[in-house]
Amino acid sequence: MITFSSKSLPFSQDVFIAFRIAILETEERLTLAHQIDLTDHSGFGYLTQVPFLKSVPPQVQIDLLLTFWDRYLARERFASDYLDESIVYAVCETAATLVRSQPTVASRFIETGPLNCPFTPSGESADRLQKLHLDYVSNGHFLLLSQFQDLPPDEARELKREYGINSDSSERMFDVLSQWHVSTDVESRAIGLLTESESTRLSQVLTTSMGLRKVSE
Repeated sequence: MITFSSKSLPFSQDVFIAFRIAILETEERLTLAHQIDLTDHSGFGYLTQVPFLKSVPPQVQIDLLLTFWDRYLARERFASDYLDESIVYAVCETAATLVRSQPTVASRFIETGPLNCPFTPSGESADRLQKLHLDYVSNGHFLLLSQFQDLPPDEARELKREYGINSDSSERMFDVLSQWHVSTDVESRAIGLLTESESTRLSQVLTTSMGLRKVSE
């Protein structure tokens, strides 16, 4: 499990719904990008909800979500950092947006999942999904990081100290900005989130995404 301060994120139907919508919505857009031969896979995916992470490639976003989900279901305790908080925030915001804008798509994502999970898209359910992150990312420091990117190092350091931003907690945020390659070990990390056939399909999508980088270089 992952702990946020002294709280752990409990398993619930709404958490499952939010994470499933976020990963499938990102995968569908990535698949479409492959179909139209769009080699620059930037500017979409659930993590674009966080300004600092908007340039993270969609396949990396998916990889990060799967790693989070795997740790989320684990018996061991993992202390969260700003990247974990970003993922929870972005997943909830993405799910709420899709439920409001494309309720039919949201229903399809849930109906075809591995869990029998009755779900009716509505303004109320969208609000509930959006509010999921409030108890776990209350400070929202990860949303401020993009403001310091163009500042001189000394000035940025001073402002981070003033706002109480933890440099150690933000380290992984910087690391993923340069990440392209991902693990295609989807099946073991997606247990409870994707069906077996969905995991196989997603693994193929991720493999294709990494191959496109080699072609374009």
